[in-house]
Amino acid sequence: MRHLPLSRLYQPLTARRHKDLPLPTGSKTYTGDLTYYGPGMGACGVVSGDDDPIVSVSHYVFDAVQMGSNPNANPLCGRKIRAERNDNGAMKSVDLTVVDRCK
Repeated sequence: MRHLPLSRLYQPLTARRHKDLPLPTGSKTYTGDLTYYGPGMGACGVVSGDDDPIVSVSHYVFDAVQMGSNPNANPLCGRKIRAERNDNGAMKSVDLTVVDRCK
């Protein structure tokens, strides 16, 4: 596991110049902890690099919707997740693509 400085982790959140998009109707909001890892080949069969806006979801969530034995066909693969953080009272967000599962 590589450790990145916080400034690099937050760079995609602050480097964007467009306005945050509204959440889709009927979407749910969840809270949790942010961790990070060195990307590569994910459970969805996608090879990702350090600069890709990606996310790995809990194996509990990923496996709960798995159909069949091929994780590349998981319906969560390719879905978008919006991650938010509070930056001195201003909410910042980044949209991430599901490419992996984690334990």
